[in-house]
Amino acid sequence: MTHFFTRHRKSVLLGTLLIGGLVLQALDIIDPIALLTQARHYADTPWLIAALIVWQIVLFTFALPGSTTLWLVAPLYPPLTAGLILVLGGTGGGVSAYFFARHLGSDWQARIRHQRVFQRMEQRGDMLTLLGLRILPGFPHSAINYGAGLLRLPLRQFVLTTALGLAVKSAIYCPVIYRAAGTDIRHFKLSIQEILPLLLLALGLVILSLYLHTRDRLKEKNH
Repeated sequence: MTHFFTRHRKSVLLGTLLIGGLVLQALDIIDPIALLTQARHYADTPWLIAALIVWQIVLFTFALPGSTTLWLVAPLYPPLTAGLILVLGGTGGGVSAYFFARHLGSDWQARIRHQRVFQRMEQRGDMLTLLGLRILPGFPHSAINYGAGLLRLPLRQFVLTTALGLAVKSAIYCPVIYRAAGTDIRHFKLSIQEILPLLLLALGLVILSLYLHTRDRLKEKNH
């Protein structure tokens, strides 16, 4: 057993981080509302914006629920400023997690390529699929970040889809949360009307990706 952990310590660490992060996200261990109460006192200071960006990078790197920062940033800043903070922090954290998983997961790569989910992600790891997954409400960002790093998907399209996907989500979420900042944000929840555009857009992108993938395969067979 000791020999196994010594030999596969990188894989064990990576798996522990990913599973732990998903569990923390599901259980809402990190309480952004408590942090928001403290952050309101420093909202006008430039260093807080930098700290929030770095905070997201750290969380996403180690598969922690970095998306919870939305509930800390959106009530504090106007939508445009909040969106910029979330895109910079989320993209920076995504890239950091990408390289972190790529470094630690070298002995995972051969294994996960046999898993159907990762096979599809690798085969259809195009911009449309990545963007659709990034936009999909509730889909764990850590799974995308680590999966892209393990599969060594092209970095440029990963960065573009991450930034664009977070920008689209921020454009939907931030104005709604900012307007609700005067209420008890602890009990505020996004309605289905606010989430539905993201669901439809994500579904449309995935369907379009599947269609293009199927069309290309048929063309290859015909030739």
